[in-house]
Amino acid sequence: MIISITASRARGIKNEANQRFAKSRPDRGRGISSKYKKHTGGSSLITKCKTCAATRREFNGIALSGVFSILHTGSVEAFEDGKQVSAYLPASVDVSGYFVFEAGQTRTPALRAGAIEPYKISLPGDWKEIPVSNAKSGNYCQPRCDEATTEVQFASPTAGTLQVIIIPTNKLMITEKSPEIESVGTLDSVLNAVSPAITGSVAVEQEEIISQEQYSKNNRGYYQYELLTPFAAYGLHNLACVTTSQNYVVIATVAASEKQWSTSEQELRNVVTSFQISKVSQKAQ
Repeated sequence: MIISITASRARGIKNEANQRFAKSRPDRGRGISSKYKKHTGGSSLITKCKTCAATRREFNGIALSGVFSILHTGSVEAFEDGKQVSAYLPASVDVSGYFVFEAGQTRTPALRAGAIEPYKISLPGDWKEIPVSNAKSGNYCQPRCDEATTEVQFASPTAGTLQVIIIPTNKLMITEKSPEIESVGTLDSVLNAVSPAITGSVAVEQEEIISQEQYSKNNRGYYQYELLTPFAAYGLHNLACVTTSQNYVVIATVAASEKQWSTSEQELRNVVTSFQISKVSQKAQ
């Protein structure tokens, strides 16, 4: 899901494919915007969009081929062998019945390098952690990574997947040191910049944005988004919470299929809403 991987592969696509992709956008926009208003289930949306999306899927299939191989290598085995978080995480005080994952100062390459501050998020008890490969974690480049990297991953086969992703603010052309999220940009501009990391695909279109809001928690600003995009790599439904920590944009994002969303929507909302940059406690992982 690293943005630079998608971009570098996309630049290698033939001009003809790029032209077909560009021509498909007007039709795609008209088709999907009307379908969203009537959306009551994932199958009808995807079926009706097949024609308008064909060229874009062709484009993305080439651009994301390397990304998928990175995401799925070893993930299934790691998930099956992992313990449910209820077996080793403490109970959350923020969300009743959930368990809190606190990423302490030695938990990830970025935290060990002091590139970002610790953070926490509450998870349902049956979720499991999926190891992050060195290629995705930035273990090879911290504290000087100049592209998006994945901090942690958790998943539930019945609910969806969670990723915490960080992107250097200088990659977004922000020169201010330790900017607040409001200094990085507006709700719209930040989403446009980071949505490829959220979806694992290209930037979202306006008609794919279900809702967006801004709020503050412990004097830190957060942007939250709900997206409905059939072109996302990780699932039709995407929720994301975005903030900053030092010189990074930090994203907690969950993705779910239509089937997962239909039974676990509130569960996923609770997970994303619980995310926050936090002080280190003795229970931090």
